[in-house]
Amino acid sequence: MAAANYVRYNAIFDDGYDGEGFAGSIFVGLQGILFLGWQECIPILSPSHPRLLGWRRFFRQPSVRLDAVLFLAIFVAELLLYSKWCDWSSDDAWRVRFMIPVVMLMCIPLIEVLERRFLVGAVAVAGT
Repeated sequence: MAAANYVRYNAIFDDGYDGEGFAGSIFVGLQGILFLGWQECIPILSPSHPRLLGWRRFFRQPSVRLDAVLFLAIFVAELLLYSKWCDWSSDDAWRVRFMIPVVMLMCIPLIEVLERRFLVGAVAVAGT
């Protein structure tokens, strides 16, 4: 990282984020990520969405219950962390790029709804 920083910014400790940081309003960030960044988060949070249904079924299995709790804890932690970031909207990026890794993690419980072919097909067609 030090070498990359030196090549880009002529200083090993400069990471290109001078003046930026986790100083934004958490309420503005939460509102923005959850309601303006709906492409990532609202599909997970919707009670009727298969990801959440899959998570519930995933959670009910004792062998993977801790995994389900871990996935949800990571989701909540990232949501709260990046809600404080001064540019929660990811600036020029498409959608809320900070939430993409946790959205992928929350897709793992979808394995629980794969036998519902119509539901899985509808989600695949919708692109969510």
